[in-house]
Amino acid sequence: MLQIVTGKFFSTGKCFETLHRGVFYTNYRTFQHDPLALPVGRFLPSTGLTGLSTLTYEITEKIECGERLSGTMISTGGQELISDTASVLSFVLNIICTTDSGLVGRLTSSGEMQRGDTLRKYLRRVFDEKVVARPGDEALIQEFISALTALRRTSYETAIRAIRRYVTATHRIADDTSLAYSLFVMSIEALAQSVETPVADWKDYEEGKKKRIDEALNEAPEELKERVRSAVLANEHVAIARRFRDFAIQHLSPAFFRAEAADATLPIRRPDLVRLLSRAYDIRSGYVHRLEAVHKLLVMPFTHAETSEIEGQLTLTFEGLARLARHVITEFVRREPKVDREDFNWRSALPNVVTMPLATRYWLGRPDGYRPESANGWLQSFLVEISGCLHGAPDAGLTDLNLVLDKIEEMPLDSIKVCHRRAMLALYHLFVILTGSASKRPRHQDLLSRYQTAFAQPSLEQLAICLVIEEDFPWSIPQLETLFDSYWRQKHHKNGLNLGELLEAMFTLRLCEINRTAGNEFRARELILFAVEAFPGNAQIRHLEDELALDKLNPIAASNVLLPNRANPKQDGPKQP
Repeated sequence: MLQIVTGKFFSTGKCFETLHRGVFYTNYRTFQHDPLALPVGRFLPSTGLTGLSTLTYEITEKIECGERLSGTMISTGGQELISDTASVLSFVLNIICTTDSGLVGRLTSSGEMQRGDTLRKYLRRVFDEKVVARPGDEALIQEFISALTALRRTSYETAIRAIRRYVTATHRIADDTSLAYSLFVMSIEALAQSVETPVADWKDYEEGKKKRIDEALNEAPEELKERVRSAVLANEHVAIARRFRDFAIQHLSPAFFRAEAADATLPIRRPDLVRLLSRAYDIRSGYVHRLEAVHKLLVMPFTHAETSEIEGQLTLTFEGLARLARHVITEFVRREPKVDREDFNWRSALPNVVTMPLATRYWLGRPDGYRPESANGWLQSFLVEISGCLHGAPDAGLTDLNLVLDKIEEMPLDSIKVCHRRAMLALYHLFVILTGSASKRPRHQDLLSRYQTAFAQPSLEQLAICLVIEEDFPWSIPQLETLFDSYWRQKHHKNGLNLGELLEAMFTLRLCEINRTAGNEFRARELILFAVEAFPGNAQIRHLEDELALDKLNPIAASNVLLPNRANPKQDGPKQP
């Protein structure tokens, strides 16, 4: 929202304007009487000398309006805009700034537990009870926010995520130092995702593992050595760690080792950067993947030293890592290209707005979006409607697909891929059979006869037809078992066909009964157990588990088990799109 309210994505000059006024609690104190004027609004400092300092904010939220945009929201409520503003102020000024007064008190107070005193040893300035404003602060904030909001949208989103992670990391030091350390690393890592992953080099690989592999390959030909090393690197995250290091090093300006390091204790040195960053990334990985805590010596504050030798390894302290992360994020914002205007669907980025798929009745019967590549989705959605009718769900019915079927008849099916053709013909056949519209479709049988080779091999499309109209499967048990296994592997793939829970259960129980009838009781019992765990919400299937105690299984009628009060989709007829 911080970038959207600048209007750089708006096409008209007309906007709904909503003033949000409230209070930021902070340890930052300014004694000027005039408000702080910033690109996002203005801030009126409190005049009290004791207790928490406050900044009364006045932030104007802008949402584009216009005749063609009727029905749009006037305001998002401002929560994200206000939160991002607080995060940016916290980041730029290196302070605590939040709408939560209790948080400021917990992080800066030196009360009975002396938590504030302890936290101040991790990071300079941030947790001080009073951080006095400096003469150039207002200009610094103005410059940073202007640069941040001028970024291209993708760069802005990357930067604001990194800033949020950084600020969250400072807050988490109080209760989870391992998480806080990892979040500081992640704030840099988030920015590094914007660049291509470099090709990993063998010298980047962990020294101990590298030595063991090199020893094993000692007598192997050089060509084989290179192939093995390449295969090892391809299976590791070496390149990702290298991208993190390279990005951080490339975004350090000369000032990082000069003016900014002037008053630092044991400051970060350039020759040590590769080792320091590798160590920091390893600590982050240990926490993320194995919940490993940071070393105890890191939890013992170093009175602002930026580096420390821990078990023979040079390591970034919280102070060193935080200063490095702040510098890298700031440099990223400064270096990335700026644009005054940009085409971007800003409404998709509004908070409190979600995109959800339309109910099938609003689009399934419209032929304009129907094409071979979407045929699978159309069939899958129609199967959902069929299942609803069979269950007798409220307002269930079949969408009128006659216009879609007209389009299928007009398509050059001979030139369409077989997989798409099967989905199209299955949809065509199911609609005609279920709605009794065969008399309206004289080409029905002709199409099925002409393209019957599309169904020569077992397919999920024909399986769906057999399940819906309760037709016997035209395949052997081994073919059914292969189809059963392949279905569960592909159902969540991008181009997979999801039959829905009812037809999946129908297939499972019918396959169970086929095996029982053929004398394969062991497999039938396996399928009952599978059905119970695959459809745990179905009480009728759970009751089948009681049959497992019997010496001989009773016949299983899938329809009776799954649809004891069966409705018929033909009864309702098609509904209009």
